[in-house]
Amino acid sequence: MFRTEDSVLIAITKKAEVQPNALALRLIGHEVHQEVTFEALQRAIQERAQYLKKIGICPGDRVVLLGQNSPEWMFSYFALVQNDATVVLLDSKLTDEELHQLVQRVEPIAIILDAQTKSADLFPDILCLQMETGHIIGS
Repeated sequence: MFRTEDSVLIAITKKAEVQPNALALRLIGHEVHQEVTFEALQRAIQERAQYLKKIGICPGDRVVLLGQNSPEWMFSYFALVQNDATVVLLDSKLTDEELHQLVQRVEPIAIILDAQTKSADLFPDILCLQMETGHIIGS
């Protein structure tokens, strides 16, 4: 079955090969200005995908992605897609109670969250990864 996400990954890879220094992402915020080239984008996705595989995220595993819009959110999303994990997108503006209930229903193997949005303490029994680094929180 064809997935749109796969075609986006293919396009990123091709663009990184042909024009590695071309601008892929630009984030302009109140105090933040960040630019990411296609080469850096592809590398970040590959590194996260490899790490996720290394820690045991397998095809079909449900992984919650919880965070604000950022390049790191995109790296995490496409790394999960590349590994054929099932990405469960949850709104970071939900209350702690709502998140807890949804996470219990989804039964994810892991949660990737940004530290500015929610604390890993909300999910003591689930593997939590920091969105900014892609690594396990507390290791």
